[in-house]
Amino acid sequence: MYNPNLNQAIIQVVENQLNQNNPTETKETLDRLISEDKACDYNETIRRIAVVLVEEMYNVMKNKQGFDLERYVNKLKEL
Repeated sequence: MYNPNLNQAIIQVVENQLNQNNPTETKETLDRLISEDKACDYNETIRRIAVVLVEEMYNVMKNKQGFDLERYVNKLKEL
């Protein structure tokens, strides 16, 4: 089920990561994806990063564990 408010909140988290350059790999991923795939614009790239973020959030909730920065960064590098 699509929730536009939740979608916007997740996008905002990714944009906050970019603005704060934390983790730095978020910006590196954005730059890399845009340069590698000219058909991939800013919004599509943000969406791809957001999917990785949601996967990590799911793991946090499902397994009742903390955010795993290393796993998140590794997933970003796989994009």
